[in-house]
Amino acid sequence: MKITHVIDSLDPTKGGPSLSAPSLAAAQAYLGHEVTITFLRDAKLVGTPHEASVPIPHIDKVNLCEILSHKFSNKFFIQDGAQTLSRLIADSDIIHMHGVWDPILIYAGKVSLQYRKKFIFSPRGMFHPWSLMQKKWRKKLMLLLLLKKILNNCTFVHALNKIEAQAVERMKLKSPTKIYPNGVFPSQFDNLPTPGSFYNFFPSVRKRAFILFLARLHYVKGLDYVADVFAEISKKFPDIDLVIAGPDKGARNQLENKLKAHDLTDRVHIVGPLYGNKKYAALRDAKCFFLPSRQEGFSVSIIEAMAMELPVVISENCNFPELIQHKAGLVVPLNVEALEGALSAILSNNTFREKIAAAGKKLIFSKYSWYTIAQNMLVEYEK
Repeated sequence: MKITHVIDSLDPTKGGPSLSAPSLAAAQAYLGHEVTITFLRDAKLVGTPHEASVPIPHIDKVNLCEILSHKFSNKFFIQDGAQTLSRLIADSDIIHMHGVWDPILIYAGKVSLQYRKKFIFSPRGMFHPWSLMQKKWRKKLMLLLLLKKILNNCTFVHALNKIEAQAVERMKLKSPTKIYPNGVFPSQFDNLPTPGSFYNFFPSVRKRAFILFLARLHYVKGLDYVADVFAEISKKFPDIDLVIAGPDKGARNQLENKLKAHDLTDRVHIVGPLYGNKKYAALRDAKCFFLPSRQEGFSVSIIEAMAMELPVVISENCNFPELIQHKAGLVVPLNVEALEGALSAILSNNTFREKIAAAGKKLIFSKYSWYTIAQNMLVEYEK
């Protein structure tokens, strides 16, 4: 099959889809299909590496087709890129869009309808109630004027889990919904950095034990909860620090102010975005992974942490109830008391921590391999 994936950006600072979409494409290409992923790229960044794609196995088998973007006012679909995308769609058997609101996706949907192609939309968390409330009226207008017809005529809507499928169903679309999660490549966890490598990258952490937050520094990720919860944890566990890793998406200043108010600046290390070996070194050396998000589609960071046999504490809003079923992590309500209690349970009991971590690793490698996910989705494509 000729498969074209369309996404707004492969910039790793923009969140999980910039990793999960090319990972799915790479697994499909490995399984013998002709796969292209097309995306917008800032004209100023031409020639710089695709950071999100570098560590992905088999990405060299995927055709990367970048469409130059100068400014939003210079809408991509009146540039040469529109012709490139139209040709790709005309020549493809399946078009798979990742996201909802981006102009490149709307254009790809319109062209797919024009050519009567089979196409799929992956909202990737964008239909969750919290997400829909952001820029609410703009999104309602886009649905009414542009998107509803496209979404009603797609072959299916791809949800990442049952909770996202319920959110899609509330949109009352005519298209069916199919569930396929995000995953990992088992080979990504071969030849990992040696224990202690994180401290070589970041000597300021001083070889102290640490809790790891690994996500964008954005309000939706619950950084205010991170600060308030760690304020309580720091009193109970004087030998534990907190490492916050991720690109700043508007929440760093507020976070730093909260940390100062709690007098925690010496115990918290904000290290910026981590990719490749630095990311795996952080996951390997941490005591616990912590993500109190207000809303998640299906966090790649959570499953990577579990694959590294790192125990995870997450909020219910992360939409990963399988952790409870398999006793593979702690999933609690989004409040300081519940989150602090869960972290304390992990940090105070080595046996419990190791048991949770082992169950998490077993769950990820048994159910969340990109090869299995890609094969199952290919069966759906064939239908």
